[in-house]
Amino acid sequence: LADVLLRRYANGQSWSEISSDLSSRGLIIKESLLRSVCMKLGHKMWPLYSHLLSKVLSSRYIQIDDDSFDLRSGFLGSVERMGSLWCLADVACRNAAFIYDMSINPKIVALSLLKDSNAIVQGNCYDSLELCEGLGNLYLAAFWKPIKEKFQAAINENNNLASDALFMIDAVYSVEKRLEKMEYDVNSRKAIREREAYPWIRKLENWMAVTVSTAGIGPRLL
Repeated sequence: LADVLLRRYANGQSWSEISSDLSSRGLIIKESLLRSVCMKLGHKMWPLYSHLLSKVLSSRYIQIDDDSFDLRSGFLGSVERMGSLWCLADVACRNAAFIYDMSINPKIVALSLLKDSNAIVQGNCYDSLELCEGLGNLYLAAFWKPIKEKFQAAINENNNLASDALFMIDAVYSVEKRLEKMEYDVNSRKAIREREAYPWIRKLENWMAVTVSTAGIGPRLL
């Protein structure tokens, strides 16, 4: 079923194309039956999906990711426009909901989904977070890894600036590596992070603010 749905809605194959391909592999299902079964199952599962999406959006800590893909006129046909596949996950309990978006402006989808949320929204790429900018009720958070990778990529562009940033980021990493090796409880981890890692984070934040305003063109992240 998942394969059929992906081929129909993500790859743009028609019901007849899918039915013909299944038949060539020995699974004889008429086009009309294939369409009817998928539609009925979708309607049956919609309340469950809707409830799951509601649960995810009510979480205090949401991870988001979106990926663009080509919307074609037919299987392997010409590209008409871009679509998006959204994933929203509750970080605490790992529930996840997917949104298949065919709108021209993904920003509209972000606004409609998260307009009533006051969650901490974590994205693993800048595009996802940029779509959520302007929603004053959200707290936006990014992974350290892509931030570090941006500065690593900027070494040849401006070695001094990139090295300064990497030194401070590595200081945060060193705290986390030590915590991983020790069996601290949640409160102890929080206290150590606030005491040892947070000053480096604030130092990096202040450094970036000064560098952006005074250094002109710096590493690509800036």
